[in-house]
This record gives sequence, structure tokens and C-alpha cells, in this order.
Amino acid sequence: MRSLPPFVFEPLPLTSPVRLELEIMWIDDHGREWFEEMVRNLVLLGDHGGLSGSTYLPDDARVQLVEAEIAGSSGSWEFALAGIDARVVTTIRNCLAYSHYSVTALEQAVVRAGFHNAAAKTFPSGSCDPLPFATDVALDSDDVSIMAEFAGRPHDLVSRRVEQVLGAWYEVSAIGGFGPDIREPSRPLADVEQDVQWLNNELWLHLTNAAFDEEALDALLNALAGVHARVAPIVRVEIQ
Repeated sequence: MRSLPPFVFEPLPLTSPVRLELEIMWIDDHGREWFEEMVRNLVLLGDHGGLSGSTYLPDDARVQLVEAEIAGSSGSWEFALAGIDARVVTTIRNCLAYSHYSVTALEQAVVRAGFHNAAAKTFPSGSCDPLPFATDVALDSDDVSIMAEFAGRPHDLVSRRVEQVLGAWYEVSAIGGFGPDIREPSRPLADVEQDVQWLNNELWLHLTNAAFDEEALDALLNALAGVHARVAPIVRVEIQ
């Protein structure tokens, strides 16, 4: 069993947009692609409202990757954030914990951000209210089906964007990004039964062995609210 991942939070001066810096050192060269993909997923999810906490801000939520530098077994990234909840620090911490336990051990992990007391906060329960589409959420098993009905069948570029946002949510959620606790995972928190499917104007994703925190479902609804506002209008979402 590996020791707890080395994680340090350091405050930065408050600015608008909020500046967030991430520095990671890992033990081998195998982590580069993993951390690059992790950062891409966080940026894409946050830029569509999936990291906005309990506040509905799809029009205001922005995550911009300002600078990235990776060399050997270390990397640093700088982001500009708007409309993003301070608990994004907890999400990053949890993603790094999964990385440390399951991918490559970390030697150093530092997050600097212009949030007050961000390291002590946990992701809130409760999606934005009211949501801009009808919802039916009733989870009673670890086999989960997600359906988003759009006002019309999106064209290829739009449908691809929607799939990317949903994929980013899955990747961040499956490695325990949402929730207050650092856990040593034995496996991802869900498995994809099959790739995203389109049935006319409905998007479907089927997951098995799902053990998401409630916060992950809230993040999904908020991200879909961002998709509704910026990408393509959604009529109804079912999570069963």
C-alpha cells in the first residue's frame, strides 16, 4: 500500500479571472499522457459548467489553459477560471490521489489558487436549480443508463462536442474526482458498458459497476446545463 499522496495547497492573491496553478512530479515517464489527458478533461468539463458547484453558471463558467510545460517526469499548468467553484481544488486533489495509487506514484503535487480556504472545502450536494430541462433521476442499482433528449438531432460537429463533454465527466467521476475523501481505489468508480450511442435525437450512455458520489451526478446535470446553454438545447435528461 502506498502512502498518502503528497499534496500541498498554497493560496494566491485574489484575481479576476481566478488564477490556478498545478505542479506535479511523478516517479517515471509513464505518467505524461495520463496527466495531459486528466488536465484536458478538467478543462473541458469546467468550461461547460461541470465544476461550478451548486450554482447554475453555464454562461459564466470558463476554464482556460494559459500555459503548460511538461519535461521528463514533471509538469506544470496554469489556468484562468471564471464561474468555477473553489471546490475544484478538492476535485483536482482526488484525481491526483487516484493517479498516485493506480497510475504512477507522485513525488510532489502542488495546487496554488486564488480561493479563500479552498483546501478545506468539499464539493456540495445539489445541482443547480432550476435546471433548463426536465429531469428524471432514480438510481436503484449499479447499472446506470444516462439519456439526454435534444430538441433535434445535432449535426456531427455538435454531437461530437456533446460526446466529449460527457466523456470528460465520466473520466473525472470514475477516478473519484467528486467527493470529499481521498480514497485508495481498487478500480474506477464505473465501467462503460458501450460507447455513447445516438438514437435519433437521444444520446445514451450505459455504465456498469457504478459507485459514484451524489456530487458526480450533480456535476453531470450542471455540465449538461452548460451543453444546453452553449452547444445544443436539451429537452429532457433521464438517469436511471
